[in-house]
Order: sequence, then structure tokens, then C-alpha cells
Amino acid sequence: SWSFGDGNTSTEQNPSHEYTEAGTYNVSLTVENAGGSDTEEKAGYVEVTEPVALTYSMTNSETYRLVTANLSPSGTLTCENVSAILAAEGWTQTFYHSDLNATEEDFGIYDGPANQGLDESTLHYHFGHGDRSNGLALVKLVDGQWPLNETDYLEPLQVSGKWDYKNKWIIFDACELVGDQRCKNAMVTTHGILGFNSTKLPDTQLPVQFFYYAMDEDETIVNAWIDATTEVYGSDRSAAYRFDNEFQRDHDHLPGHGDVAPEEYPHDSATVYWQWTC
Repeated sequence: SWSFGDGNTSTEQNPSHEYTEAGTYNVSLTVENAGGSDTEEKAGYVEVTEPVALTYSMTNSETYRLVTANLSPSGTLTCENVSAILAAEGWTQTFYHSDLNATEEDFGIYDGPANQGLDESTLHYHFGHGDRSNGLALVKLVDGQWPLNETDYLEPLQVSGKWDYKNKWIIFDACELVGDQRCKNAMVTTHGILGFNSTKLPDTQLPVQFFYYAMDEDETIVNAWIDATTEVYGSDRSAAYRFDNEFQRDHDHLPGHGDVAPEEYPHDSATVYWQWTC
């Protein structure tokens, strides 16, 4: 008879069994006849992981008093596209904050289960301005104006080691952010960050094309981002990704559209970075 390590057994020669809880299970086979019995056990033979939750969050910083910096209504339209596509796929939105309601807390700067921000969601989409020299993402506005100093930006140090809960992927639909190698210090359970290493103009079709390649074509997340940015921009803009390791980069798909690589163990500070001209 077979023992599946979770209290269930089977006397079938070639049984099938479905586990209901995540964990590592020992599997054993016991053979009996007139001469006695013999048992062979495989320790840790089956590893069952929790399914990746279909949850997402969004931040949108688009409205500025400075005319040359104003991105409205591109951010709203972009986030509407993201929400419509993911809702149709059965994803649940954890939060959507825009302009003055989009704060550093949304990016998980605090520790503790009640202060996770984007780390409560499998996927986070951010739209706004980015500035490699000043900070990771522009999320705080000063009276609706362009930030006046670095304290008005989200600094990489503020999220160092903080993305360690539920988040898997972050899309920065913003200029220059992913090229900042300090981003890697935030990535613990986060597998990858998609974005740009140059300035770029907003385009509401970017998420449409990305999700088309990731969902309709079942491409890996990285390949979907490469194809989407190349198709949408087709200029001298530089897009980029940063992944925790090569295996996650090569195997991660959106849930339901292919494999999702396991967490890195043991976790280290190394990441995989690549940029390309769109």
C-alpha cells in the first residue's frame, strides 16, 4: 500500500493523489506477501507550494501643476486598462491610489503585516515620473508641484529588504528606475521588476500589449515585457528588467499561463539585469 505522508493511503498499483495543503511530504510504499512485508520511504519526495494569488495593486502619480511634468490623464487611462484586463482574468485589486493618495506607504516602507503596501499583492503597477538620481519612484507631491528635493522621492534605502511577503512582480511604468542597481536591495520574495532605463513618454497601450503577450500568447513575463516595449515604443528608448535570479527570469509566467519559479533559497543579494533599445 502507498502512504502519501498526509494521512491518506492507497492500495492501487498506480495511484493518483491530490494534496490539499502546502508542505513537504514523505511518500512510502509497503509490499506484503506470505513471507512478510517490506517498506521503502522517500523522504521529502513531494513538495506542494501555495498557489500564487491573483491579486494586484496600482499607484498613479499623474497630476502636476508644472505643465511640462503633467501626465494626466494618461495615468488614469493606463490604470483603467490594467484593471479591466486583470479583472477579466479573475484578479482581485487590493488597492488603487493616485496622486496625493499615492504615498511611500504604498511601496511597503514599513515592517509588519499591517504595513505591507504593494507587498500584499502578487503584482504591482506604478505609473508616474521616475528619476534615477533622486529616487526609486515619485510618489509624493508637494502642493501638486514637481518635487523640490530628494526627500520628496522614494529612496531605495526606504524599501531595502522590505519586499519580502507576497509580491512577485512590479511594473514601473516610469522613467529610469530599473537601471538603479539599489533596487535589488528591496527584492526578497519579489522575483522581478520591469521598467525602463531611460526617459520615455506615457503610452496607455503599454499594459495592453504586455498582458496580451503574457496572457494570450502565454509568454514568460520577461519576454512579454520585451515584446510589449519594443512594439509600443520602437525608438531609442531603453527598457529593462531586474530579476532575482536567472531561473525566475527564464520560467516566470503570470499565474494560469505557465510556470512560476519558486522562491530563491537561500536568498542572496545578486540579481540579473538587462536593458535593450526598444
